[in-house]
Amino acid sequence: MDFLLQNWQIAFAVFAFLTLLLAGMIRRTVQFPYQKQQSLVTRNELLFFRELQVAIDGQWAIFAMVRIADLLSVKSGTQKRQSWQNKINCKHIDFVICDPHSLEPVLAIELDDRTHQRADRVRRDEFVNAAFEAAQLPLLRIKAARAYFADEIATHLREHLELKPRRRKRPHAKRKSTPRA
Repeated sequence: MDFLLQNWQIAFAVFAFLTLLLAGMIRRTVQFPYQKQQSLVTRNELLFFRELQVAIDGQWAIFAMVRIADLLSVKSGTQKRQSWQNKINCKHIDFVICDPHSLEPVLAIELDDRTHQRADRVRRDEFVNAAFEAAQLPLLRIKAARAYFADEIATHLREHLELKPRRRKRPHAKRKSTPRA
């Protein structure tokens, strides 16, 4: 015991080292409860995205699952600013079309499936519509479908942005002929 009292600095250093070593071991054994998502979008959204890519034909940049708070900001000096910010922090837009050079958002797109008919989603959609209108960022709502077609999507897009005719046409799938009896 006298040795420890006389060499308290060494004893403290050994104690500190062992404490840090033990803490490091404990930290490494903690298992985080996270796993990678299989996709950013649903199967239906992926179908739409593929046709949207064809319709855009490389003229604009497309982003999926963008947080509204990354598209809109609350004006400085707004009363209850944090409350307004909280209303957009956890909401997402399905797709955003941006200028390919500046990445300025020019159009937001929402696919509306049957869940958008629920009362809570109707209120959410009304809020989102009003927020985008106030920010002067167009929001295009497209009814979810089993299939999407690039030409139809392009028609909707042309209401909001300049879209040149596609450079390359997609080959049509050949239909198998069925023998006639």
